[in-house]
Amino acid sequence: MITVVVANQKGGVAKTTTAITLASGLAALKRRVLLLDSDAQGNVASFLGLDPGGDLFDLVVARRSLAEVTVGVPGYDTLSIVRGDSSTTDINTLLVSGSRRLRVESVIALPLAQAARDGYDIAVIDTAPSLSEVQRAALLAGDWLIVPAVPEFASEQGVSHLARAVVELQESDGRPHLLGVLPVMVDTRSKEHAQTLADLERAFPGLVLPRVRRLIALGEAPRAGLPIWSYAPNSEAARDYAFVLREVIERAKV
Repeated sequence: MITVVVANQKGGVAKTTTAITLASGLAALKRRVLLLDSDAQGNVASFLGLDPGGDLFDLVVARRSLAEVTVGVPGYDTLSIVRGDSSTTDINTLLVSGSRRLRVESVIALPLAQAARDGYDIAVIDTAPSLSEVQRAALLAGDWLIVPAVPEFASEQGVSHLARAVVELQESDGRPHLLGVLPVMVDTRSKEHAQTLADLERAFPGLVLPRVRRLIALGEAPRAGLPIWSYAPNSEAARDYAFVLREVIERAKV
């Protein structure tokens, strides 16, 4: 099983939209996909028209089985989600306190090992906009990392900070590998966006994924509780993410 982590220290960069879009797109291609929400805001469930839940807490603290906590997504027979909510903060508290019940290295890795045994092809993890212990656990468990970024100076700095953190993790564990930086909310008329995209290409040669433009449908789809493939399958937004999905499949070999 391949694990892809979607992360950036900065909020508002379409992490959840990207995680949902990739997971549902892979499921539509008949991969068996687990989408795991490690953010206490519970946006994965909300964006899919579902109630947030303490599924991740139940998995790693209450030690319930994966089959007991996963929730299906209407229209996507091979997609299951592990929801997050405010109880995810309790996991982080336990990790920070050094609780013997949990270890950072295994808190996400153990559920993923269970997913692999259950026959999932790929896991996609949505993370919080911070370098919390839960996010570090997600990065340690990941094979590949995607970093969504709005091509603006502040977001560019967040990418650089996260890249340094990933290098440190790779030195100790050898993973995750950077699959790519994903430019999102791109305004094709903005000189700042054009300049920042060029800067990202220089900083991460060969690792900048196809851009996703700032398009209305991407804001409307979460309100409708649907992935973009279901909400507006023939839209420019769906086409932008289709190019991204193709690159992810090719680079991660999923």
